[in-house]
Amino acid sequence: MIQELMMRLIDLPEEVIRSKMDQERLRDLANSIQEIGLLQPIVVKKKGDRYEVIAGYRRFTAHELIGKKKILANVKEESYDLAEAAAIAENMQREQLPPLDEARAIRTLVDVHGWGIMKTARKLGRSEGWVRGRLDLLSLPESIASMVQSEKISISVANELAKIPNEQIREQYANYAAEYGCTATAAATWRRQVETDVQAGLMPEATPRGPEDETVPRTMMIACDACHAGFDAVRVRIIRLCPTCFNAWMAP
Repeated sequence: MIQELMMRLIDLPEEVIRSKMDQERLRDLANSIQEIGLLQPIVVKKKGDRYEVIAGYRRFTAHELIGKKKILANVKEESYDLAEAAAIAENMQREQLPPLDEARAIRTLVDVHGWGIMKTARKLGRSEGWVRGRLDLLSLPESIASMVQSEKISISVANELAKIPNEQIREQYANYAAEYGCTATAAATWRRQVETDVQAGLMPEATPRGPEDETVPRTMMIACDACHAGFDAVRVRIIRLCPTCFNAWMAP
């Protein structure tokens, strides 16, 4: 049932799918609503004496932006979970969400609405592997996850770096990748090197944690690819060489 509701009676979802919106596009939408009105009502679910947005979060936010007191809404009953799931899927297909927002939306479809991996993949027109890959983002270390969310590193690079168990070395590689760029192939090479160094006893598998960490410096040894001597990982330096310079550097 479509009706006009007071904005003050409408709540946003507890877990908003979109944590960051394009402010320029939002302003354009607000201007359009100001000029010609709302062309498509938002969808809300009745929750006691109040309502919760199911679909149309951007339209609702645009109304707030221009100080509207009322909004046209398609009101569903409190048990209308199917519409909520469909709205999430539709929003994902229509809008380019940041990776972690996308992952949280997928988790909602898979777990909260019980669609499972197979149905979620079919509804989104994606492979089951793609859906599983997005869900894996939710288990990334927080620092790496934030780099993916801000698009400083790619998902494939993040997945490789996340496999490095030593937090200190992982952070060093992640910061380098975010600042200078990195391919998944390069990240995989870094990860394999750390695994080799751990097996050789040149590096602890994990960074010890304790009250003394802030005051006691730790030396973490890795092997030099050229002379195979061990040296402190903190002093590692990575440079980029074109094929011509690399051949000249390697020449005897």
